[in-house]
Amino acid sequence: MTRLLIAAGVDHYDGPFSDLLYCAADASDFVSSIRGRIDDIDIIDSLQGRVDSQDFSAALDLVATSHLTPSDTVIVFFAGHGFTANGADFLTFSDTRGLNEALNVHEVIGAMRLSGAGRLLLFLDCCRLNAESGARNVFQPFRGATIRDTMHDVAIFVACGIGEASYENERLSHGLFSFALIEAINSRMSDTLSELHQVVRDRVGTLCSEYGHQSQTPELRGPFSLASYDFVADKTVVLRRGRRQVLVLTGPTNAGKTTIGREVAARLGWPLVEMSTYAKRRFDNQLARVYPTIQDFVEFELWGAGDYDIIARDALADIAGAEIGVVIAGARRPEEVEAILGSDFECVQLYLYASARERYARYLSDVDDYYSMPFADFLRRNLREYGWGLASTALLHGTTILETDGNTVTDSVESVLAAINERLG
Repeated sequence: MTRLLIAAGVDHYDGPFSDLLYCAADASDFVSSIRGRIDDIDIIDSLQGRVDSQDFSAALDLVATSHLTPSDTVIVFFAGHGFTANGADFLTFSDTRGLNEALNVHEVIGAMRLSGAGRLLLFLDCCRLNAESGARNVFQPFRGATIRDTMHDVAIFVACGIGEASYENERLSHGLFSFALIEAINSRMSDTLSELHQVVRDRVGTLCSEYGHQSQTPELRGPFSLASYDFVADKTVVLRRGRRQVLVLTGPTNAGKTTIGREVAARLGWPLVEMSTYAKRRFDNQLARVYPTIQDFVEFELWGAGDYDIIARDALADIAGAEIGVVIAGARRPEEVEAILGSDFECVQLYLYASARERYARYLSDVDDYYSMPFADFLRRNLREYGWGLASTALLHGTTILETDGNTVTDSVESVLAAINERLG
């Protein structure tokens, strides 16, 4: 097996972004901590201070042409300015002149897929504030290339939630996230990604309170198979033994399934499994790109063949060995929910409801105005969902309906935790 590392810490910007203070130190100390824990790591590049887009592109190209195997792992660390636009995360470099020249994180994933590696870990210490206009990627060499679809396991550990800033601190001489991450790696106490996430999230929260920063909530995104991955030992381990429990969150688009599910998972210390992850995996592995969107592919290719619960079965196969609780968000058909409820997990199903107007307002807050759909089109998409039988999932035996209209995320999370406690104890 081979493990490769790219690290970039961007302190100097030509404009319009302001210079940063400690990103180079973040990258340097991250590399040192990884070197201290992983003897056989190959450092492809450690870029610090002034890092132009072509420097990072060259490092990606070295990995993309490395002819790796599915047993190999690529680790990428980035510290610098970032932002969120149109549902995607973007990174900026010293020569990034505007939002339209930023690097889409999905392009990094695409470049790494070219290498043939089976696993990618992204550590991103950057802001995720919403940009006012759309952005595109200018790293053209990777567009249109044939991707070797061996990389099923992609984990993104990002410094903060959408709409939040990632803070630097003079007393620490680091970004809060990088400081907590490096500290956790050096402690040798939390090497699985799930444990690392919990430790770093709690530590960043403590640092924010201690130094008077606003809220910063690190997030870990990826399939369940990576939650128990020990990235130092390069193996999957049992996180901890306990009751095999599943919380299933269903409901229409923008009802709050992922947002609430992420917060509940963090409070319980359970991994979050998003059904869309498995739909995208099948979509990416099409032999021929017949359907332009994931939803068209699922609806016409999978469900059209009668495989109504296939995405749920993919998720269940992934968590089959779990010895802990799991939050599953995003089931959209009664067959999917029934497959999960029929498993050997103790299950609680919650249907999250919000009015169309409320959900449309949430949708508009998450998307750039230029790309937003009119309310009538939003309603048509809703009708399409209900046509799959989404509403009937609320009528399944034992389902609790939770209305999220007008509720804060905190209020909804408390209601979900109360429902879990009532049903599972």
